Amino acid sequence: MTPAASADAPRLTVRPATQAVTLSGYTRARAALPVAAEMGGRVLAVHYDVGQAIGDKPFARIDPTFVDFQIEQVKRQLERLDVALERHVSRIGFLEKEFERIDALYRDEVAPLSRWEAAGEELAQARLELRGVAAERNALAVQQRELAERRRRHDVPAPEGWVVVARRVEPGEMVAAGAPLARVADFRTLVVPLFVTEQELAAMGERDPLPVTVAGRPGRARINWINPDFDEQTRKSAVELVLVGHDGEARGGLPVRLELTLPTRGLRVPRAAVTDRYDNPYVRLAPDGRMVPVFVTGEDGTDLIVADEGLLEIGTSLKLRPEDR
Repeated sequence: MTPAASADAPRLTVRPATQAVTLSGYTRARAALPVAAEMGGRVLAVHYDVGQAIGDKPFARIDPTFVDFQIEQVKRQLERLDVALERHVSRIGFLEKEFERIDALYRDEVAPLSRWEAAGEELAQARLELRGVAAERNALAVQQRELAERRRRHDVPAPEGWVVVARRVEPGEMVAAGAPLARVADFRTLVVPLFVTEQELAAMGERDPLPVTVAGRPGRARINWINPDFDEQTRKSAVELVLVGHDGEARGGLPVRLELTLPTRGLRVPRAAVTDRYDNPYVRLAPDGRMVPVFVTGEDGTDLIVADEGLLEIGTSLKLRPEDR
């Protein structure tokens, strides 16, 4: 082999043995929630069907007729009490002036004590009546807020942007409070649940983001969470990946593949450095040409996996087998 050819030849070295592992999973929604009725009654409208995203309208609307009647009744009572309050305030203003006039006469010993006491008592009673009406109005105001909240809960909400994945109600149905009406899921962020070994988890932690394929298309993912619990039977831990920058279909069930390279037992040597004669494979060390027998346990592309018997060290340079020179 000429010096030029030797310079162009690939460098043959001993490397740690590795194996390729493919983890597979399927996408699912980041989260899912049941949609339930807080108030019972007849369903007036259902605004979304399966597969539709929640917009600015509530998922469904329950008939609020009876609570509307109560709200109207309380409104009228508040109007009546407002009039009563104005009347009592006006009367108290008059009685205060009258008491001041009688008090002046009493001090000048013109009005008798009985008249002064009667005027004072009438003013005190008027003030008590005003407090009673004000307290009644405050109680009705609380009732009005309570009814408004009950009225609001006749609209069955769902998170905006989430997608309906199950619908269990139709307009006209009678539903009870707490009845499940639908189920919605957030597909704006897709996650992939996996069960991995400790070795696979360590390999996943070496890269961020992780290169994956989603339905055959390249994508990226990050570790969303790692369950600290451990399954003793499978010797695996639960991990959830979250897809990053996914611009494909936003739905569950998309196949996701993650390729990992894991360390394994043995050493990796180039196939071009192994001479196999009479089922006795060996390699030659580049520094001194010494022959070292190897035991082949597997193959991976252009490399062979050999047992680590302590005769070869990682990084050792090897010679090209004679027939390839």
